[in-house]
Amino acid sequence: MSLDAVKAVLARAIQDDEFRNQLKSDPVTALASYDLTDGEQKALASTEINIDALEALEDRTSKIATFITFEVTIYK
Repeated sequence: MSLDAVKAVLARAIQDDEFRNQLKSDPVTALASYDLTDGEQKALASTEINIDALEALEDRTSKIATFITFEVTIYK
């Protein structure tokens, strides 16, 4: 599994309307430049990308990473 590639696709889908539309209409072309397994390609191609949910997830992930960095810094 290529988690970094999946993250890159999702990040681009959040930021790039044209890419998101291509992902819906022509997923093979949209995903061609990413190192994804067949299963990852199928999952991304068949998933309706909810931008609000992805932005909320990205925000929570960022907050968690900040908190972990803070905790590591304090307890060093």
